[in-house]
Amino acid sequence: MTAICLSVGPAPYAGATEPALNFFDTVKFPEMLQNDVYKMKCSITWDANSKFTEIISRCSKPNNEVYAHGNATSKGGDNAKYNAGPISYLSFTVKSVDAYKNFPMYGQMCAGAVYGVQQDGIKETMAWIEANYKGLTRNKKISKKFNGHEVSIIGGTGATRTLTCGAKPRK
Repeated sequence: MTAICLSVGPAPYAGATEPALNFFDTVKFPEMLQNDVYKMKCSITWDANSKFTEIISRCSKPNNEVYAHGNATSKGGDNAKYNAGPISYLSFTVKSVDAYKNFPMYGQMCAGAVYGVQQDGIKETMAWIEANYKGLTRNKKISKKFNGHEVSIIGGTGATRTLTCGAKPRK
């Protein structure tokens, strides 16, 4: 008996291991964060464990960090270039009370990634985030599913808070 396995779907996403979020891709998202509004510095690299199927973006500015993980395919050659794929995991960290003003904006990005343009879902997600992010203490984590994706808030040392959405990459 012979078995043949086929992968059906667009080729750039065939290596995906986590469900994609809506709205952002691995190239446009860091580009957006580097604009005149957000003023972040970003680096985009291949996830070394993924055999050139997954991309990591790290963006930062004082007391703020953004991490994105998503899927992509190589354009060939030295593998420095890639075709954009969907983001599957986002993490936003603020490290001071002064940076809390950015938390609702990050919450909006997370809610948009989870719901796309569904305004009712975005409002529900934002209400949950705003009601919970200030009250967490160190190493406390709360999570809730929205539109099939997990959204979590994690308390850190002092004023540090992290907001995540999507499926954390597997090692």
